[in-house]
Amino acid sequence: MKRILVLTVSLLALLPAFVVAQISPLGIPFSKQYLPEEYKNAESNWSLTSDDNGIMYFGNERAILEYDGKEWRSIVVDDERIQSLVCLNNCVYFGGNQSFGVIKIDALGKHYPQYLSARFGSGKEINTIWKTYALAGKIYFCSLKVVFVYNPSDDSIQTIDLPKNSFLAFVVDNQLVFGNWEQGLFKIKGNQVYPLSGGNFFKEKDVFAVLPYNTSTWLVGTSVDGLFLYDLITGKTKIFDGSASAKSVNAFLKTNNFYSAALINDSTYSLGTLGGAIIINKKGEILSLISKKYGLTNEETTNQLVAPSSAQSKSIWLTLTLGVARVDYPSITSRFADESGLLGNVMAIRRYNNDLYVGTIRGLYKLRFNNFGLPEFIQIDQIKGQVNTLMVTQEKGKDVLLVGSTQDIYRINGSRISAFGSVDALTYRFLKPRAGKSVIYAVSERSLKRLVNDNGVWRLDNSWESINDYCKELIDLKDGSLLGRTKNGLFLIEPSGGNKKIAERTGIQGRILEVEGNVYIVSDSVSLKYSNGNLAATTEIDSIFRIPAKKILSVSTLSKDRLLLVVKDQTEFKYFLATRGKNGWLLNNQIGGRVPSMNTPEIFQDMDGSTVWIGGLKGLFSLNLNLLGKLPNASFKTLIRSITLAEDSLLYYGNFDASTNKQISINADGALMLNSSLDFKFNYITFTVAAPFFEEEAKIQYSYYLEGFDRGYLKWTSENRKSYPNLSEGSYKFWAKARNIYGEETKPTCFVFEIFPPWYRTTLAFIMYVLLGLFGIYLIVRFYTRKLEEDKKRLEQIVKERTAEVVMQKDEIVYKNLEIEKKNKDITDSIRYAKRIQTAVLPNKQSSPKLEYFIFFKPRDIVSGDFYWIYHFEAQNVVIAAAVDCTGHGVPGAFMSMLGVAFLNEIASDPAVQHTDEILNVLRDFVIRSLNQTGKEGENKDGMDIGIVRIDLKSGLLEFSGANNPLFLIRNNELMEFKPDKMPIGIHVREEAPFTRHEIQLQENDVMYLFTDGFPDQFGGDDKRKYMKKRLKEFLLTIHMVPITQQLEMFEGESTNWMGNLEQIDDQLIIGIRYVNSDKI
Repeated sequence: MKRILVLTVSLLALLPAFVVAQISPLGIPFSKQYLPEEYKNAESNWSLTSDDNGIMYFGNERAILEYDGKEWRSIVVDDERIQSLVCLNNCVYFGGNQSFGVIKIDALGKHYPQYLSARFGSGKEINTIWKTYALAGKIYFCSLKVVFVYNPSDDSIQTIDLPKNSFLAFVVDNQLVFGNWEQGLFKIKGNQVYPLSGGNFFKEKDVFAVLPYNTSTWLVGTSVDGLFLYDLITGKTKIFDGSASAKSVNAFLKTNNFYSAALINDSTYSLGTLGGAIIINKKGEILSLISKKYGLTNEETTNQLVAPSSAQSKSIWLTLTLGVARVDYPSITSRFADESGLLGNVMAIRRYNNDLYVGTIRGLYKLRFNNFGLPEFIQIDQIKGQVNTLMVTQEKGKDVLLVGSTQDIYRINGSRISAFGSVDALTYRFLKPRAGKSVIYAVSERSLKRLVNDNGVWRLDNSWESINDYCKELIDLKDGSLLGRTKNGLFLIEPSGGNKKIAERTGIQGRILEVEGNVYIVSDSVSLKYSNGNLAATTEIDSIFRIPAKKILSVSTLSKDRLLLVVKDQTEFKYFLATRGKNGWLLNNQIGGRVPSMNTPEIFQDMDGSTVWIGGLKGLFSLNLNLLGKLPNASFKTLIRSITLAEDSLLYYGNFDASTNKQISINADGALMLNSSLDFKFNYITFTVAAPFFEEEAKIQYSYYLEGFDRGYLKWTSENRKSYPNLSEGSYKFWAKARNIYGEETKPTCFVFEIFPPWYRTTLAFIMYVLLGLFGIYLIVRFYTRKLEEDKKRLEQIVKERTAEVVMQKDEIVYKNLEIEKKNKDITDSIRYAKRIQTAVLPNKQSSPKLEYFIFFKPRDIVSGDFYWIYHFEAQNVVIAAAVDCTGHGVPGAFMSMLGVAFLNEIASDPAVQHTDEILNVLRDFVIRSLNQTGKEGENKDGMDIGIVRIDLKSGLLEFSGANNPLFLIRNNELMEFKPDKMPIGIHVREEAPFTRHEIQLQENDVMYLFTDGFPDQFGGDDKRKYMKKRLKEFLLTIHMVPITQQLEMFEGESTNWMGNLEQIDDQLIIGIRYVNSDKI
């Protein structure tokens, strides 16, 4: 290795000028570099491998680095440099400058080195292990003098001595091959060393790579002399210079010191040097560059590894003298950005004369390849302003490129550029209708313009006028007309320029999409289908792609069986490739996973039909559809990387994968068993997970579910830590899964654990509680038994004393009860006597042959606050009847009723008072004066509600006046209600207002009813509700034809049935009067 001259020279400066092949015509591969600031260790890295879980390991100057896509860890080793790494059966083996060994796992899952080289002690010199390989179930640790062969199955090590001046070892076609400075190439078979036929060609050449070229040929790379093709059958070797490109590759390798190589696929190689890396095919054509110009901080490549990543790309991992790099190649998606000279937001893309043109907000750019074949964009200075649209068309049989910018419309014809001189310069889009070859429409800021082909040359048709507004959406229909949407609505535009508004702005705010020959207008609220000038709501487009139409932003037709959809997913825009299948369209939502979310992206299908360009604010991206289904898809896993208890107690720190097994099996010597039964003090548990997937690994999302605690999987998050504090005792299952940028999910991994209850909630504790409780009950019983015996004696004495007192008190109580009974009897007798007095003052039953009447009178108490008054004045041949409700009931009401009877007797004897309204007016004055009512606040407001009638028996004229009490009159089965004045007999705000008198001419068999509020207000019935006036009216209509005496019985029965077992709440009074035919008298 001392013969290696470390010479770092810029790749671009040293590529020979005769390299003419286009390098990366579809863009630069995605790449990422990991620097020491990120992995927190020495700068230089020399080797790399990956385990079965996808975790990457790197041999560093100071340690073995471990990277899971989220976290870097270091495995400290006692060596100056880890020169080689390999993985077999998920075990990582390493070779250093002075040792070799295997990575083991301790009880917590932590990695630590076990030095197999220590078995030799000082008896065997351990030189630098430059290469370590896994072959036929064994591990080959290869130095320049000895090969140490470790057999994991029996833990044995054998040695194979190499010829003097041997160099690096390689595994090719399942053979271990060495280079030797004196003998050339030789191979190891069993424990013997054999020279290869013709291998002496490589004497005095430092061989740094041996790779398969075809079934009978190897590609051999040397540090100084470049690449050779070695024929296994003939043993002949020839230089790899079959083409100009191959010669330039060899020249580059010789200049920059070839150092490492890797086979990408059957036809592609990655070659690393101290001046960068190149990707070539078998013809020697450079397909891509890996250098500082395209993202690397350091170009000195020390080793590399190709690993399958996804169905979208492979990953080439590079170790560098400064950091680690990952390049995604081959990949469906590539990119161009600032490093390629393309500046500004991409607005338009077209290919013209085999050159790619890109319009941005900075102007128009053209992709070209310099003398070294490297892609770069150059700006076309003659095109001014922001370029919004491009179109390839023809003039006089030749292709021309039309350019629409914010300054003018330009024509590019070969190398000539000319401007149209447009007045309305700001052009957003060109549209060439399918039905018109001689017309191109141009959408400008203020109008829709038309270009016409005049004698084979395109010019603006200034005589054509149409919509004078900006068309946000525009599509050509099969009949040659246009469908456009402006801020004012949806318009149908004829080729002549005439237009017809189809819908107002308020109804149409969506995007115009054409799918399978049909036109749809799609918005967030509704989807409409356009047909023959008509719009109709539809869900048809939702079913076409089986996604909500409101999420579809655009549909680009790539072919009749292939579409590219831009779909809004929450706040991001994603790209779906739709392919027509037997049962409809099949969606591939992974195709554009590497293309960043961009608002209103520009989409262009290249002339080859297999390349799709997508441009926008974040650059220019290409999709190579030829690679669909041709890249191996490596599944990735979710790993539990650490489990922490109570925030600081580490339970586990490894690579737990329980998707198929609850154990971890990393080492060949057994599986790690986790202690998953936890004391209650560890009921705060934190899980850290990772998913080794490295394409934009920062965007990987995780979802968690703690069975026994959560209801289901939680929302996706980029946080790879999940804590569960204060868990109750019980059994739990922690599930975790991950999702990459393509929407692919891992199988969930599961960790089962149990939290023991605290000691005071264990079975033993509950048994102790029961025993202690029983013992306590025993002590309490004993204590109270003795106390009760003592209390019994004391209480017996107290009982004797208290008995004597009780007997005396009983005699006193009997005596007092007799007194109370006597007083109650006296009071009741007094009230009954008062009832006799009240009854006595009520008028005797009056009779007249022209009237029949009944009085239903049911006091709530012994005496009543309601009273009736009826008198036949024979001299005047007049009968006056009244139903009166005084304030209160019982004894207080009775006092008021006696006053009322007295007042009515006095008023009726006054010949000056003849009519019912006069009687009420005078009665009100008597009550106010007698009760000294002045209307002041706080004084009593006692009074009466009354309904009074006066019947002239000679003329049959009925007078009625009422104070809050109405009159019901039934004639010919029709009930008429005569309203009272809404004021009482007593002090009131309307005390100066006279009462109203109603006069009615009676007819034979008219029946009238006066009543107080006691009957209608009584609670009863099934619902315990009031009887109400409405029900009273209905009852009266059913009984009014019944003889008067029977009506009294019916009222008594109705009252009793309605109240049921409820108490009577007020006095009840109803007077019913029937007017008999006067002709019979």
